[in-house]
Amino acid sequence: MGEAVPYHEHPIVMEVADWTFIDATMDNEIQGLREQQWESKGAPHWVKMTEMAESIRQAGWDQLPDWPETYDGLQSWPPPGMTQAMKLTARQWGLVVSSLERWATVGAEEESSNEATNLRIAALIRDRFTGQATVRCPPSDLNGDSGGAALDQMT
Repeated sequence: MGEAVPYHEHPIVMEVADWTFIDATMDNEIQGLREQQWESKGAPHWVKMTEMAESIRQAGWDQLPDWPETYDGLQSWPPPGMTQAMKLTARQWGLVVSSLERWATVGAEEESSNEATNLRIAALIRDRFTGQATVRCPPSDLNGDSGGAALDQMT
C-alpha cells in the first residue's frame, strides 16, 4: 500500500454538531500544544503540531461559512441534523482522532460526560476514513513521533 499524498484532502460527512465538538477539542489541544511548545523552548515538533491543530480549526471555519461569530450565535447553531463533508488531509484527520481519544482519556480521569462523545466521533472518523482510504496514511500524534499511530489503525 502506498503513502498518502501529503496535501490531498479526504472528505468525511458528519453532523456539523460533531464538528463543533471537534473544534472545541482542537481548541483545548492547541492550548496544550502551546504549553509543550513553551516548555520545550520552541522545539520544531511542537511548533509544527500547533500549526496543524490551528489549521484544522481554520479549515472548519472556512468550510462552514455560516459559523456564528458569537457565543450566543453558537447556542442555536447548527440546526439539528445538519451535515457537511468536512475535508482535511490525512495528517490532520490523524491529529483529530488522536486528540479526541486523548481528551476521552482525560475526560474519564476527570469523570467528564464528554468521554463517550469523544470516542464516538473518533470511531466515526476511523470508520468513514477507512471506507475511502486506498493508501496507507501518515498519522500524527502528540508524543514527539511525526509518524505516530492514530491513522495507522485506520488503514
